Amino acid sequence: MNIEHPDDSVVYADIANYSQFPKEEEVLFDLGVAFQIDAVEYSDVDKLWHVRMSLTDKHTEVVANYLKLREKEIRRTNVIITFGKLLIEMGQYSKSQKYFENLLCIEPNHDHLADIYFNIARSYDNKAEYTEGIDMYTRAYEMYKNAKPPQVLPAAKALNAIGSICRDQGNYEQALDCYRKVLNMFDEQTTSLSEKEVIARCLHSIGRICQEKGDNLYALEYYLLEYYRRALHIFEKTLLGEHQNIARTLNGIGAVYREQGNSVEALKYHERALKIYRKSLPEYHSMTARTLDYISQAYASHGDSKLELEYAVQAMDIFEKALPQTHSDVLKSQQKVANLT
Repeated sequence: MNIEHPDDSVVYADIANYSQFPKEEEVLFDLGVAFQIDAVEYSDVDKLWHVRMSLTDKHTEVVANYLKLREKEIRRTNVIITFGKLLIEMGQYSKSQKYFENLLCIEPNHDHLADIYFNIARSYDNKAEYTEGIDMYTRAYEMYKNAKPPQVLPAAKALNAIGSICRDQGNYEQALDCYRKVLNMFDEQTTSLSEKEVIARCLHSIGRICQEKGDNLYALEYYLLEYYRRALHIFEKTLLGEHQNIARTLNGIGAVYREQGNSVEALKYHERALKIYRKSLPEYHSMTARTLDYISQAYASHGDSKLELEYAVQAMDIFEKALPQTHSDVLKSQQKVANLT
């Protein structure tokens, strides 16, 4: 382990003289210290894995970038809410749910009660517990809508999320009704990046519904429109964390090309999405796994059974680590691999 560091941002001390086992050369590190893994090697002599690590302060940069990205949200809510949202973005859905439910118990009349309900809903939603998710999103939506003055942007996000659950359950007309209401909340000349983001999500979802109903050309039009809107966000200096939403749209465009039998174009979009997810998400995240599965499907259409299986196995491995073992994505991926082997 290399513990040399150019500045004093990492605190540590040699405590071998105070240890019951001084020969172990113990070093005590401050809370929050992070290590970078430099190499992992197996020793045939020792019959052990040797892991070489070095101290790093890169984690502080990651946290700083995240807080900068969410600066406006933090001003609207507070750091306590933002921390729970970070758990969701890391894929820790059960932990985030418990975190926000504890906030409710500690302070039932919290100043940001609607935000707490909204993020509990997100936790349920990501765990595919849709009935509970809709209930919590609806509570949040009513609170945002009835606030003095009304909180239009958060209300739109909650209504959009309800629409997405309806879409996932096949209730397309109900979903489209939600999306139309969201789009009607904003005028065509809106300049807010956050409002454009919600509009883009609605367009993405409408594109998915068109695709699932078999209207692929119409779906492609919606997806491309959203992609250009999101590209505009980047030109307006939207930060890295927002790129995950572009990845979702890239996957959507790829899916349309798959349905049209154009596996070459589909692979281009899915691989671009995979690159974004691998850069911006934890190693084991369900969105990365879904993208790997999409690539597997594209190779299936292309007639390459070897790569179809290879990417299906990668997707299954991540699903098993990222989601509960009873989750439909885990079960489907396991069945797919079993069918291919």
